[in-house]
Amino acid sequence: MTLSTDQVQAITHLTSASIDRMDAANVAVIDAQGRVLSAVGVGATGGTDQQATDYEQRIQASVQTMLDRVVGPGNATVAVAADVNHESAERVDEVFTAPENAPALNESITTEAYEGAGGNGAGILGPDNIAVPEGEEGEGTFNSESATRNNAINKTTESRLIPAGALNRQTVSVALDQVASANMDLAALTELVSSAAGINVARGDVVTLEVLAFNDAGAAEAAEALAAEAEAAEAAQRAELLRTASIVAAILLIAIVALIIYARRSSRQKREPLDLGELQGMSPALGGPAAPALGDATGFMTMVEPAPDTSSIDLAVLQSALPAVSDLDRMRADIDAMAAQDPAKAAEYLRSMMDDRQSV
Repeated sequence: MTLSTDQVQAITHLTSASIDRMDAANVAVIDAQGRVLSAVGVGATGGTDQQATDYEQRIQASVQTMLDRVVGPGNATVAVAADVNHESAERVDEVFTAPENAPALNESITTEAYEGAGGNGAGILGPDNIAVPEGEEGEGTFNSESATRNNAINKTTESRLIPAGALNRQTVSVALDQVASANMDLAALTELVSSAAGINVARGDVVTLEVLAFNDAGAAEAAEALAAEAEAAEAAQRAELLRTASIVAAILLIAIVALIIYARRSSRQKREPLDLGELQGMSPALGGPAAPALGDATGFMTMVEPAPDTSSIDLAVLQSALPAVSDLDRMRADIDAMAAQDPAKAAEYLRSMMDDRQSV
């Protein structure tokens, strides 16, 4: 994944906070490809090229959003070029100012005065540069005065660190569709672009806005491609839903079959063979005829004859099938017949018989 600027800053501050007296500006973050995400002294914005790219994308998105609302989507395109400073420097400024109406820190005045007679001059230079006095005398006066004053001076020292990535100038180029911008005020639109991009004329920023005829030759092909892509995505989604439904249906079918098999096996395991004596004693208790011996087919058919309100049974068919019926099947048939006559009494008798067997 690609980390955002906020995520890189979070990593930087978390690392600096985990180390005592570690400044976040001294933490560098580098990804697995060796790209610097946060440089020391620069921050999480990366190098100057990355800073320029981020700035251009931000300004381009701002201007493009505004133009899409004004001239409509697809009727304007924006390109931004930013010139950033690739060098970092440190600048120190010192300013000295004299305070107004402030007394001097210290002041001294020296005065000298001399009076007396003497020659008017040192003489006239003669041969070999030797002064020859003229022999005339006169009066002379000498006065001298000097003052020294130390005034208070204000001194301001400013030190600034100029990192790389400072914006020198930028240019913004805007192309408008000739059809969409036919009745628009281009001067007002240029002012809007300048304000949205933060143009500074004194810095040398330039905004260029031109009205051109856009090339829409590939618009139809692009629309068809988008429609085909949407249709393919919808077909893939339907296929995925059908596949999921098939899997769910197969799972449900397997579960139902497993439940049916389990139910049948459970019902078979619960069946227990009954002793013939118990079966013969069950019929009088239910109010029916006594159960005949297994070899007595006529008595058996008389016992299993259904009640008048039940469906009729072909006695000849049953009598012909009796020799092939096993003992266990006969007992089951007897129980079914007696249960059909009076289900409540049959269930009660079976329950009491099972209780007696458990007690034994």
